[in-house]
Amino acid sequence: MERFKGLDPDQVGQFYQQITDHVLSEGGVAELSYAPQEHLLRAKLSHPASKGNSVDDIGRIFCLAAKEVLIAATGQEVQYAKTIQQVPSIHLKPDVGSFVEFSGDYTGLLITNFSARAAMEVYRGQMLHMGMGAEDLALEHTSDEVVDTIGELINQVIGKARLLIEQKYGLSAYNSQPKAIALTESVTLSIATFKDTQYQLRRLSFKINGAPFQIELQMENVQFQPAP
Repeated sequence: MERFKGLDPDQVGQFYQQITDHVLSEGGVAELSYAPQEHLLRAKLSHPASKGNSVDDIGRIFCLAAKEVLIAATGQEVQYAKTIQQVPSIHLKPDVGSFVEFSGDYTGLLITNFSARAAMEVYRGQMLHMGMGAEDLALEHTSDEVVDTIGELINQVIGKARLLIEQKYGLSAYNSQPKAIALTESVTLSIATFKDTQYQLRRLSFKINGAPFQIELQMENVQFQPAP
């Protein structure tokens, strides 16, 4: 239990948010309470018992990469959930999905699933950001222009993520060309070579201007440990 005395009431909210953001960014939990009469902020900070889950670490890197690439490309507000979900399977889902395999020092499969609204937010945001007129833009999420835009941006996302992973861990990988498609039914995907090996599955949730989309990951069950 940490105690922070002598805080003015106006400082409490800002300090509270700073502590919470820091602990959540590390995957922990913050329980805070404020006693106004004592000008005392109590913070109970708990970090995860193990920070060695490399798949979750990679998930966080993909969150950062996707947010950075999409904000730069569209100029729109992009947010991701602080929770990484462990899921039993991963799927291509309506309305616009993409998938790409990566391999090298680490191996996995990346899937993205955009709602129709999210796909259009990405497409229109990028085109308008590039200076195109609104009257020249596609109107349906199923159009080739929208689907191709999603595929191109996901290629940038995985490229950015690979760069961040190499900078942090010194590990490299390469990826195939992402394939994007408009679809009306879910399709389960898996890497064939993973059938007889252990792997982990994660779902990352995002919003662009409030419209939802997800990244789903399948990765071999690995742990990244620092070399001596």
